[in-house]
Amino acid sequence: MEAKYSLKMKASRAFFSEVNQRFPTMPFTLRAGDEKAWRMGVVECVKHELFIEYPVLYEKPDEHVAQYKFTALLLPSDKTTRITTGPPPIATSEHKVEDPALMELLAVSTEKKKKNKNKKKSAGGEDVVNVE
Repeated sequence: MEAKYSLKMKASRAFFSEVNQRFPTMPFTLRAGDEKAWRMGVVECVKHELFIEYPVLYEKPDEHVAQYKFTALLLPSDKTTRITTGPPPIATSEHKVEDPALMELLAVSTEKKKKNKNKKKSAGGEDVVNVE
């Protein structure tokens, strides 16, 4: 459902207009624009549910956080295709993941699985394709 509300403050209208032009469907940060003006304008927009505010996330004390980003297309039939890649990680750390559940999760590939096609000759001389 699309929300309709006439913004009262000039700063809110300017903020709303600029964000909808620059970031029509994607998340954004207040640092992407005039932060002082945007902080004033965002309050009214969030209050009237024109934008959804994402919470700021913090790691727990004595916990470590790693982040890896890429863009994927979610396609019909439960297919996912990765369309961007990042540079290989060059950072090193003295810490290791020791939790078996996390190790299993980190071992899951984000690459598209390739189907293996094997051609075999049948007795009649025709090619038979086995797809696994």
